[in-house]
Amino acid sequence: MARNTHPGPGSVRAKRALRSQSAKGEGVSMKGGGGRRAPARQALAEENDRLYTLLELSTLLSSTRGVDQLLKFLAMETSVLLGAERTSIFIYDESREELWSKVAEGTGRKMLRVPSDRGIAGLALRKGKLVNVPDVHRHPDFNPDVDKQTGYHTRNILAAPMRSHGGGVTGVMQVLNKKSGAFRPQDEKMLMSIASIASVALENSLLIESQINLFESFIESSIHALGERDRITYGHTVRVALYSDRIARAISASGRAPFKRIHYSEESLRKLRFAALLHDIGKITVPEAILNKRDKLEPHEIEAIRLRFGQIKLAEKIRALENGGLNPESYRSFCAGLDSDLDRIRRNITPGAVSAEDKGAFERMRRSVYRIADDPTPQLTETEYQHLVLAKGNLSDEEFKVMKDHVRKTWDILAKIHWPKDLKEIPVWAATHHERPNGTGYPQGLKGDEIPLEGQILAVADIYDALTAADRPYKKRIPEPEAQKILRDTAAAGHLNADLVTLFLEACVAPDGDELPPAGVGNSER
Repeated sequence: MARNTHPGPGSVRAKRALRSQSAKGEGVSMKGGGGRRAPARQALAEENDRLYTLLELSTLLSSTRGVDQLLKFLAMETSVLLGAERTSIFIYDESREELWSKVAEGTGRKMLRVPSDRGIAGLALRKGKLVNVPDVHRHPDFNPDVDKQTGYHTRNILAAPMRSHGGGVTGVMQVLNKKSGAFRPQDEKMLMSIASIASVALENSLLIESQINLFESFIESSIHALGERDRITYGHTVRVALYSDRIARAISASGRAPFKRIHYSEESLRKLRFAALLHDIGKITVPEAILNKRDKLEPHEIEAIRLRFGQIKLAEKIRALENGGLNPESYRSFCAGLDSDLDRIRRNITPGAVSAEDKGAFERMRRSVYRIADDPTPQLTETEYQHLVLAKGNLSDEEFKVMKDHVRKTWDILAKIHWPKDLKEIPVWAATHHERPNGTGYPQGLKGDEIPLEGQILAVADIYDALTAADRPYKKRIPEPEAQKILRDTAAAGHLNADLVTLFLEACVAPDGDELPPAGVGNSER
């Protein structure tokens, strides 16, 4: 959660100026025989200064994270060091035969693309060596299209190729308009050195970014695979990631206790997003009969009850005939009673509280035993009874245990992945979204600060979506005012971080301009 700190433009140049002042202060004597060596001393001092400058630039580049940030810093610093107006850093896209850049100072563009066979940058790319053009309008390779599009007037250009570790040209650094005359030999030497350092830094950054993209694509594929099995959980997961991002950004912007010193960088936000997307990955181990269960009893269970009642009717008819005769009126009354019981069952299969009258009727059915083919058969099995009398939700205690175990499975799955050092917290964050500040959560029963803040963020997002998602199997969507009250009450009872809930409801609920994914259904809060 550390705040990103990047050196400002000209930071290398500023240190260079301080060194120059320090050298003057040392008062190197040029009298006598030393005077004959003055040019050599001057050349040595300039070379020493150049090496120090490049070392400082290399150090700063190594601490700059992200390709975009690196390119932006490199362009600004190069312009300052070479006393130029603008710098563009182009990456060579061999598949499209283009040079592209997200960083072209002064253009106001998010992306600049030029054909790789045109312009001075293209010439440096093709030749694989530095190109110094004092007057671009007299050079046949100058491409005036960019000037025409931007209104900028280019006078002179210094362009140097960037090479990969394998020696191939990967891009071009192009510096425009020396502020005092034309680019000099020492500028050429400096730019070639900068390009060499930049090539290594850029190659490393691109490698890191490609690894992150690989992880992101793996995570996206995993979530889509889960979505193929359960669209309910997929929609919930996407929304939890969105809410969690909003909470983290609100924390960074809050400036108040207890979040005053907490700031989420873009890297930390991406890591939180990964954890949010994976927080329910353990549900791939939950049987579909539990994961996708909509009612207290599934259709096939209702059909089994209906068939059993039919067998009871037939068995009762046979018993009456064997005992000397069937009383039609009594038999019709008996069958009507079973039909009424079946209707009562069907009315109570949707999740929700059961009336005392209905619970009494189900208790009677559980105790009623009939003989079918000489086998004693209860009107309702114990399992059917336990499901029907559920006061909340649609899962029995045993089913709920299986559902709760998805958190442990999430940990088991994620802990087996060899995460990079800066992503190693993801399994912990993802697997603590059901822990509670008061210690009543699961699977570890952590409490208070034992739960990482990110796990607490996921918990708020998870419960809020569980309350407000539309058409979930076990209960309907709760209206927003009531959902917010439940969230506050849950926090007051110690089940959620109260400061996070307050911040979330103040800064994150129903923000303007964002289109949420369609609300799904599913046993999300479990």
